[in-house]
Amino acid sequence: MRPRAHLSRLEQRRARHPRGADAGGLPAGARRVDPHPRAERVGGPDPRDRQPREGGGRRPVPPPSPPARLAQPARGPHGGAGTRRAAHPGAGRPQGGGDAGRRGRPRPDVARSAGPVRDLRVHRPAHAGGNGPLPGAAAGASRGVSLGRLLVVSNGYAEDVGATAIIRALPLRDVSVSVYPLVGHGGHFPPEITLLDPRGDFPSRGFGLRAGWAALAALGKDVMHGLTGFWRAQRRTLRAQRGRQDLVLAVGDVYCLAMASAAGGPTVYLVAPKSEYIAPHSRLEVWLIRRLACEVFTRDELTATALVHRGIKAQYLGFWPMDALTFTGETFGLPPDRPVVTLLAGSKPPAFDNLLLLLRAASGAAAAAAAPAPAVLVAWAPQLSPDRLRERVASAGGVWMDAGRFRFDGIDITVTTDRYADALRRATVVLGMAGGANEQAAGLGKPVVAFPGTGPQFTRRFLEEQQRLLGDALVATSNWQDAAATLAHLLGDPRERERRGQVGLRRLGGTGSAAAIARRLLDRLALDRPSA
Repeated sequence: MRPRAHLSRLEQRRARHPRGADAGGLPAGARRVDPHPRAERVGGPDPRDRQPREGGGRRPVPPPSPPARLAQPARGPHGGAGTRRAAHPGAGRPQGGGDAGRRGRPRPDVARSAGPVRDLRVHRPAHAGGNGPLPGAAAGASRGVSLGRLLVVSNGYAEDVGATAIIRALPLRDVSVSVYPLVGHGGHFPPEITLLDPRGDFPSRGFGLRAGWAALAALGKDVMHGLTGFWRAQRRTLRAQRGRQDLVLAVGDVYCLAMASAAGGPTVYLVAPKSEYIAPHSRLEVWLIRRLACEVFTRDELTATALVHRGIKAQYLGFWPMDALTFTGETFGLPPDRPVVTLLAGSKPPAFDNLLLLLRAASGAAAAAAAPAPAVLVAWAPQLSPDRLRERVASAGGVWMDAGRFRFDGIDITVTTDRYADALRRATVVLGMAGGANEQAAGLGKPVVAFPGTGPQFTRRFLEEQQRLLGDALVATSNWQDAAATLAHLLGDPRERERRGQVGLRRLGGTGSAAAIARRLLDRLALDRPSA
């Protein structure tokens, strides 16, 4: 007989199990002893157990161990994680079993689970229309039920505004919400929401990936300021959320969706600022959306229809940034019959230079318009320094009368930092160099006049894209002189203002979208996660 080391595997197996023994190593006719007798099992016999067949056969399946529960963050007064900020990106990373420790990304339409759960008690909020209280708020509070944990990932200031409107429509006593703004510091979000770190601003302010030399130059400055290392830290933060969130909401472009997918779990995607009016989605974008998103909402009906034709279950429930507008009834001391021009300089540092161009256009229009001369309002972003604003206006020849009013080129200007929505509603015509703010003005039925400004955002290319998005609701001009002439014409032609305003209302008008999307998120949280 050959030495054992030289035997084939089949010969070694035959040597271990002589003829007459079964594949399991027991003599023929012998029965296995069940190491887990049924009388000792918790919960009684398992219907999936099978009797061992004569001569061996399958071993009875022991009952599954209860699923491991992940540690929950300390909750604040509204069920969230309070006002504390997340520490190191790896802090609180789940260790050990379940899907929490796996690096593989699950299917987007399947909820993550640490093990099988047999008794599912699911709370499903009913659908309802309008802007009334969400059904989950009352039901969840009365039952003491936590609907789940939601992570919101956004990548822009306008996207932050829209995401905030949706978060405010959620019952925060029942849903634990964490937010990770990829651009900026997240100052728009409610203070009771947990903000993940690291956060920061770069010279491009998130516009470095746009085409054009100005955007490329800004992207180069971003890289010099540590963009690559910052991006790696963002990825680590998102990967640390694997297994800690029941649902992920991505608000932004496809890059935002790809970043949000690092957190794992099912991902709902709000398409912004991409629109079919501007340009169709590329094949790569469509492939990524199909692969990463379990549900898709668009900013306009045309985009939803186009994505459906390409095999994506997209829906249009309205333009959600319109729900972020809060009206107080402020009239700024102006009679109702006086025409008003509202200036929108944007929310980023180039606004200081762009405001001076807007002021020249407004003063030129006031000089050319028929009586009565229009009043001028400036809706100034609160995150931009008011002290620097006063310095720039004074250096350009403006004279401040008090903290909120100054005189420039013979006209009185009123500045507001906390009545932005009222300034839009009171406008007869809007003169803007902004992204989301111009769109909100059009959604209110206001004709918008715009021209290219300074900085990487409001470039000529950006203006062309916004023109395609808003259609005749926006009049694109080449400089402040042409904008002044267009303003004067619109102030004297109410029929033309009405026609252009209706275009904006049809494309972006209406409210209730944020509440409708919030209800869909509650439905998905309830379906994807058993109630506590």
